[in-house]
Amino acid sequence: MGRILVTNQILNRMKKYVVLTGILLMGIAVLPGCKKQGCMDQLSKNYDSKAKEDNGSCTYEGRVVFWYKQAVADQLAADSIQTLNYFLDGVSVGSGASSVAWPTSPNCGENGSITVNRDLGTTKKKDFGYVVKNEDGFEVFSGIVTIEANLCKTVEL
Repeated sequence: MGRILVTNQILNRMKKYVVLTGILLMGIAVLPGCKKQGCMDQLSKNYDSKAKEDNGSCTYEGRVVFWYKQAVADQLAADSIQTLNYFLDGVSVGSGASSVAWPTSPNCGENGSITVNRDLGTTKKKDFGYVVKNEDGFEVFSGIVTIEANLCKTVEL
């Protein structure tokens, strides 16, 4: 009877090892299926080159530059307008002398330009209303601009 008891104990231990080994092997088999999640869109500001599965966390930003040619600057001077104040969706984003004109569209961020960076959230493009007012608060220009991820949108006034 002592030998049967020892044999049963050995069998019970072996069963536990077999079960634990099976669980361990299943865990190892599942691990390669787990993929690193993250933003996989290279246009986003939080792109993760190591991500293997997109988790919808991508966020975007874009820019817009406002400009006008010399003829507009001359007209503003004729109307005694010296300063322009720029607003995007009602928020002040900059101001500049009305005499600053460009022969062609400036690059975003170019010295002397009115360039605005905007967070687009999780969308790749978004519409913004803009208003340009003179120093007395009167509207001179207005419109809607669509800002797109990773692009510099130009708006000629």
